[in-house]
Amino acid sequence: MAANERDANSLGDFAVALRRNGLTIPEERREIMRDAVEKMQALLKVLDDPLAYEDEPAVLPRYDLGAKR
Repeated sequence: MAANERDANSLGDFAVALRRNGLTIPEERREIMRDAVEKMQALLKVLDDPLAYEDEPAVLPRYDLGAKR
């Protein structure tokens, strides 16, 4: 799917979602809001499938590493 086609579909889906929920957004804010919704949906897809605790790359910082003993 070409980028322009994706944008047109996305804008159409966003407009439908706005109408369905009875929301109105000023024209100058519509593209910004659509982009924010797309990014939020991408983030939710990632968060839907969390890593196992053992695979999680984040670790708590060790504050005692520089302490003198």
